[in-house]
Amino acid sequence: MIQRIQRGRSDRLAARERTFDDDSHSDMDVCFQTVPNTVAFHGILETEPHVTVIDGFLAPLECSELIAKASLQRRSGVSNDLGTGSESKGRSSSTALRTPGLVRALAPLRQRLTELLGVPEARLEGSMVLCYEVGGAYRWHFDAFNLSSVRGASNTAARHGGQRLLTSIAYLNDVPEGGETAFFHARRAIAPKAGRLLVFRNAVPRTAPDGRTRFEVDRRSLHAGLPVRAGTKWIVTTFVRERPRGMEEEP
Repeated sequence: MIQRIQRGRSDRLAARERTFDDDSHSDMDVCFQTVPNTVAFHGILETEPHVTVIDGFLAPLECSELIAKASLQRRSGVSNDLGTGSESKGRSSSTALRTPGLVRALAPLRQRLTELLGVPEARLEGSMVLCYEVGGAYRWHFDAFNLSSVRGASNTAARHGGQRLLTSIAYLNDVPEGGETAFFHARRAIAPKAGRLLVFRNAVPRTAPDGRTRFEVDRRSLHAGLPVRAGTKWIVTTFVRERPRGMEEEP
């Protein structure tokens, strides 16, 4: 299925892409090959960037329970920073506060993620439940920290747990129109579908002058949450970190 998305000019986006930080954005005019919510998909969708889609990761009852609990604890859009949250200029959504009840409801999802990805739970950031109403979107950005920038180098979250290596997005409901997660360089978009899981790589390893391995932003992971055009969109976002939460890099 080919979907035409028009939001500006792709050459302007390409010209600015080199300067993007982890919360930057621009507009575009490109075509995407979309994985719709009317078909089942399970496997690797792309290798550059590495993108995996798994349908049926969550059961319908799990999705409805998470939406019900999160609906009671919504506030304006935030970017997670060691669980405290800060305003995100590129995102127009509401975020559920992580109450004890919501944390318990998220536990099975997080356990399944550790088994699927082969990482301990301590390397998962706190999961965020987000809701996008009509018109809600998250403009073009990277999830990995740009550690070569002043902003990235001073990021407290990056120092405690290291780089965001992977992003997982669990979709909690079908969206009648819009709300796709789009990857600019791959020209791919994934439609929201209840129970669907999207996992993609944010960073690539590089050998630093001191011989250590550093993880830098994978520029191919540039992505966006396209505007919701009908209905609402509920998702759970969880980042996988380089090290366990709170662990600083050894000197």
